[in-house]
Amino acid sequence: MTVLHPFNWLKKKGYDHRIRYSVHESMQSVREDIWRHWTSVPFGLTYRQLRANEQILSSQVRFWVVIFWDDDIPVGIAQFQLFRLDARSFAGAAQQQGIFDRLEGKLKELLHRSVGLSKIWVLLCGDLYTTAPHAFWFLPEISMDRRWIYLMTAFRRVRQWVSDWVSPELMVIKDFSEGMLPSVDHLDDSGFHRISTDPNMVLDIAPHWRSLGDYMEALNSHYRRQAATVIATSSGVRCEFLSREAAIHHSARLDALHEQVYEKAVIRYSAVPTGYFKLMASQMTDLFGLRGYFYNGILVGFVSYFWDADSMQCQYLGMDYSVKNQVPLYQLMLYDVLDVAIQKGVKRIEYGRTASEIKASLGAHPVPTFAMVKHRNVIKDQLIDLFVALMHAVEFKERHVYKTKGGDTPSIAEIHPE
Repeated sequence: MTVLHPFNWLKKKGYDHRIRYSVHESMQSVREDIWRHWTSVPFGLTYRQLRANEQILSSQVRFWVVIFWDDDIPVGIAQFQLFRLDARSFAGAAQQQGIFDRLEGKLKELLHRSVGLSKIWVLLCGDLYTTAPHAFWFLPEISMDRRWIYLMTAFRRVRQWVSDWVSPELMVIKDFSEGMLPSVDHLDDSGFHRISTDPNMVLDIAPHWRSLGDYMEALNSHYRRQAATVIATSSGVRCEFLSREAAIHHSARLDALHEQVYEKAVIRYSAVPTGYFKLMASQMTDLFGLRGYFYNGILVGFVSYFWDADSMQCQYLGMDYSVKNQVPLYQLMLYDVLDVAIQKGVKRIEYGRTASEIKASLGAHPVPTFAMVKHRNVIKDQLIDLFVALMHAVEFKERHVYKTKGGDTPSIAEIHPE
């Protein structure tokens, strides 16, 4: 079998010479007026979002933005991030699913050494810190195949850019959806392969909902009681927006609460730097929000989120697990953020990948996402394929939480979140 380097086909077909692009190491070198050509750019790729990421996360991640041009008109953008991944971040997932236990002998040893212990450099097209297709954006008239060629060209150029000091082992395009794939020929030629991830849980908001009460009225009796019980048993928790000043005041506590959640995660990527939440609250006041939860006068939880005209995306949360048995804090956060999203008039809320079953009990549905991955070493590339094949996405029952014409009785059993 012939294995192509992911960029050889570009050189063979001469695509690199027919594409005009500019690579920017700093958002300061990109004119903000360029973004005015793209009224539909999602908030994860807006000038201010990229600028804030560059300033706040520069201690952990290197950033590049590639702009693609047709004459003097920008037709697309892609963001790239370079970071070092401790592959032990996946050890929890591997052990939980018994991956290494299913293998024997030299294969087990080799797989464990290759993907379980080493530290590797990753060149990512996308955003390490959000769950959404924020890797790239193109004008609608640019075909999927053309977009893929643009991205492969950009990968090649950014790799050349960083080669003086580091050689990335993994190349990743994060958070694809089905409609974003090129043709099979282009995909096969590039050498990238598809890796499924847990779905993004999305709750669609009905246009006539004006409050959380309207949402609860739409639920069937079972799930309406569930929501009412969570809210009633959380009556001792005070929910409020954290202003810029409050985020600064509570900065150390926000970091500590997030650290508790991060340490319990099955898969852990790069942790956000100290002071991240106060800095985002200071720089992104009209796009970034913090919702705080106080119990007995103490900040015991928070949720951070971004929003635009259409959607709200939950980003990070923090929890004090010592109050877990006293109040259903996590479920309260989900209902409270939904209330905020309704008040903002957005069309949907993206809850992210974790705790899928609990989110499904609110009415969220899974949106399949996947990544495109390539390792520069062919043998390790195949080992990563094996590692991922042995893993599986979280399994859960989709819920039917809303009233139906046939009656008000749910067809599935009540769940008891941990």
